[in-house]
Amino acid sequence: MRNRDVAKELLRLANELSAEVGDVEIIEPVGEKPVKTRRTKKMDARRPKATSAINEKVIKRIASLTSRNNHTEAIGVLAEAMGERGVLKVTQAMEVIINYAGHLPRGLGEIETGLRNRLLAKAKRQLSPEEYQSLYMAF
Repeated sequence: MRNRDVAKELLRLANELSAEVGDVEIIEPVGEKPVKTRRTKKMDARRPKATSAINEKVIKRIASLTSRNNHTEAIGVLAEAMGERGVLKVTQAMEVIINYAGHLPRGLGEIETGLRNRLLAKAKRQLSPEEYQSLYMAF
């Protein structure tokens, strides 16, 4: 199963579970065809930049979450800071499944590791070595 298929299946399951539970926000599917729009300078100005968004406050939040063994939410915080909406939606779906199951199911741990490694690889390209080291140590 490809990563995109896994993400779609995860979101489908999360939506089903959230409809059952009733108190969880419904998540949009990832991977749907994007609406074509013209890019403008105003749109680019609103897009978050990884270098300005990943600051000491975000790193401390990630370290706090991982010290409490909440790695999924820590990945979500990093994804939000880096502007990775697709990864953020997948982590939200994972949190719904984890809360429903009461633990981290076997396959989700591998997906979580892959998402974290993907975000850290992107951060390594965008941050200075000192900033990246502090982010890496937070995990």
